[in-house]
Amino acid sequence: MCRFIFIFLLFSLNSFAEEKNSFSKPFETTLNFLPKKTDVSVSISVLGDKTSLFSYQGDKYLVPASNMKLITSYSALKRMGAGYQYKSEIFKKGDDLIISSDGDPYLTSERLWILARSVARLGKKKYKSIKVNQWNFDKFYKGLSNWDESGEPFTAIVSSTSFNFNSYEIHYGKRLSDEKIFAVLGPEESSFCKIENKLKFQSGRSRSIAVNEIRNNTCKLVVEGAIGSSASPGIVYYSNTNPSEYLAYSLYEMLKKEGIEVENPYGGEVFLTEGDLGESLAESKSPQLREILQLLNTYSNNFMTEMVLFSLSGHREKRANYEQSLDLVKGDLDKINQCKDAKIFNGSGLSWDSKLSANCIVEIFQESFRDMRIFADLISGLPIGGEVGSLRSRFRNLSKNFDPSKVRAKTGTLWSKHTISSLSGVTEDKNGRKVIFSLISNYPEPGPGKLQELKRWEEKVIEAIQLHSF
Repeated sequence: MCRFIFIFLLFSLNSFAEEKNSFSKPFETTLNFLPKKTDVSVSISVLGDKTSLFSYQGDKYLVPASNMKLITSYSALKRMGAGYQYKSEIFKKGDDLIISSDGDPYLTSERLWILARSVARLGKKKYKSIKVNQWNFDKFYKGLSNWDESGEPFTAIVSSTSFNFNSYEIHYGKRLSDEKIFAVLGPEESSFCKIENKLKFQSGRSRSIAVNEIRNNTCKLVVEGAIGSSASPGIVYYSNTNPSEYLAYSLYEMLKKEGIEVENPYGGEVFLTEGDLGESLAESKSPQLREILQLLNTYSNNFMTEMVLFSLSGHREKRANYEQSLDLVKGDLDKINQCKDAKIFNGSGLSWDSKLSANCIVEIFQESFRDMRIFADLISGLPIGGEVGSLRSRFRNLSKNFDPSKVRAKTGTLWSKHTISSLSGVTEDKNGRKVIFSLISNYPEPGPGKLQELKRWEEKVIEAIQLHSF
């Protein structure tokens, strides 16, 4: 009897080993698509159980790029809840207006205009100044702006009371009236910053535009380059160096259109707790956290991600501290066995020092799946293959049986110092079984050419999942 049991167990173990080996075969083949010298971490598992389909250096910690946003989103949903809403508010203290926010990452022109309209309805027609309260974050986070000096909007300064992602919005195009090129600060023109328009026409529909900010006592944006004579109007974004002043002037312009006079458009920054801000005149709540996470993950928005991360240690009644917020996220990772050695230096992944493993990210998905408060909103916020966000133009030239729309995954890309690509998410196999994956690849040299090879490898892996039964 004992011998029979031993033989049965031996047969079962051999069958399991052969089954696992058959799982691995289609993925092992895809490794041939990787450029030589590429360091990778790969983990592929069945969602909701412990069946590992393939792991190759799954426990190796590499630079994840924007896959870090998955970790920030996980912690935000876990700690704040999917329905959490930020609040932006206008107060009156004496004859001054004070605008304040608790870290709202989505205070846009539309919402600011609604606040201005609310103030106008109260009937008071004159104020002394507009001040901006920045108490809720204990400092401005400039880590992203230190990444480079290009002024790209993905490196915008992070401040508790922010507006339009703390970036200038410059509208340009050909006027119908005189067929000359215009360049104006938008969504509506503002007296805050002067624009020096150096744009020229070129043939066709292409455009090549650069913006530089020049600051002495005033603000000037130099817009130069060329736009096609048949090109449609467009928008270019540039991170600003004084978000408080930009916000105050924008509110000033909106109030002026409502018939309200403000003597001094910008009365400076203040650092006041809610109880010291004076009388509340108007408030606006942000979209729910689940909607904010959907935007930041679909379009890989660094600014919004850093705003969400910074606010984790705040929640209105307490001043937020960036390092403490990072510690909260690290604490969430320390509770997951596969993530204990993770290193995180910001929330968005715009860092060469942050390190995650593929096993860690896959385990985050598994942990989320076991928690109804998290999983649906974490997955629903991911780009859709071939359709939406950073996956819109991916998964072309694959098998005709491959369906890009069955891929929900977060991308990650860096290439200025090394070449980094990552892709983590969920798809399904040939029989509809849900499969989660994490693919992190680090190539030691910079360059867009190698980046395309890494992305091609990622697509071959996802194709292998969809075309096989596991």
